Amino acid sequence: MTVVKNASYTKMCPFSKRLIKPTNLICLFNEKQFHKFNIFIIKILNNIIPIELINIIINMTKYENFIGKFGHFKFVQWNINYKIKKYINKQIISDIEIEQEQKEEEEQEEEEEEEQ
Repeated sequence: MTVVKNASYTKMCPFSKRLIKPTNLICLFNEKQFHKFNIFIIKILNNIIPIELINIIINMTKYENFIGKFGHFKFVQWNINYKIKKYINKQIISDIEIEQEQKEEEEQEEEEEEEQ
């Protein structure tokens, strides 16, 4: 179960290190959220680095110490589908931009070769 509410007083968010002000949306970080956080990080980094390093990164975040604490909703609620879609969309856009730049460079090189 996910606990979401509006903050009733000002305090520091343990995740973002920003102030939580009254009426900000906050969420309780629990075991399930921590598990979702682990899955999210593993899915993103799995193809880049070995699982041993991923586990070290997860341990270094010290998020396990924050279980049972409230934080800003967007830093605590690890809705896998939303965050991965957002990440994948950014990756797709950056990949498309890289491909376009490469095509432009190839076209410029071909034009230079034709001129010579």
